[in-house]
Amino acid sequence: MPICGRGEALSQQKRPKGRKRGTKVAAIYDFDFSILCWLQENLRNPILDPIMKGISIAGNKGILMILIALIFLIPKKTRRAAFAALVGMAIGAIIVNLTLKPFFMRLRPYAEYSVLKPIVDMSSDPNSFPSGHTTAAFALFGAWLGIMPLKSLKVCSGVLAFLMGFSRLYVGVHFPTDVFVGAAIGFTAGLIGALIVKKGGAAYDRKKAATAAAAGISESGAEAARDEAQAGPAESHFENEGGGDINPPKEE
Repeated sequence: MPICGRGEALSQQKRPKGRKRGTKVAAIYDFDFSILCWLQENLRNPILDPIMKGISIAGNKGILMILIALIFLIPKKTRRAAFAALVGMAIGAIIVNLTLKPFFMRLRPYAEYSVLKPIVDMSSDPNSFPSGHTTAAFALFGAWLGIMPLKSLKVCSGVLAFLMGFSRLYVGVHFPTDVFVGAAIGFTAGLIGALIVKKGGAAYDRKKAATAAAAGISESGAEAARDEAQAGPAESHFENEGGGDINPPKEE
């Protein structure tokens, strides 16, 4: 018999003790539980386990996504896209880690349901909703979709975002709704980051162009002044030769 039970036994196992919920909220929990239960019973295997575990751990505190953004700050062509991703991740972290997680304080799936077994340790962060890993990954994707000039990197960031969200479900530390909401927040934050950088970059470009134009005008004026200064003595000397000495000697 599957670990999660079947029939009426399933509904008995699913209800966390001492937690009163309305019909709609209970339906959401049932949906979440059924997906995690299916993943645990049907997809987990010795090949995928270390892969999904590695992806999940790499995203702790957004380290993988931050590192990727920092690397792409180096080439000039991708610098603004990388900065937009960092801005988006910062916005996402403020919304998720500093606001929503402490507010909702939703327990991790394995804390709600004893039949669900995680394969990574998240005891340092008991709050589940929304998924911070997924938020950071989708912030990178949203920012790069909005401003990254290289299409291949847009695609890669989308694949990474999907894998990060899926890995959090696979390892059993987030409910599907945690991941869905984290993805929505992160993607929106990334687009906002791209918009901020686009506007800031456009303003910088205008200022730079105006400064360059002003410098060009000043340089042209300076060159004209130099030419005039150089031409002055030459013209006076020419007039001297043609019209006699300007200061003839006094008669004795």
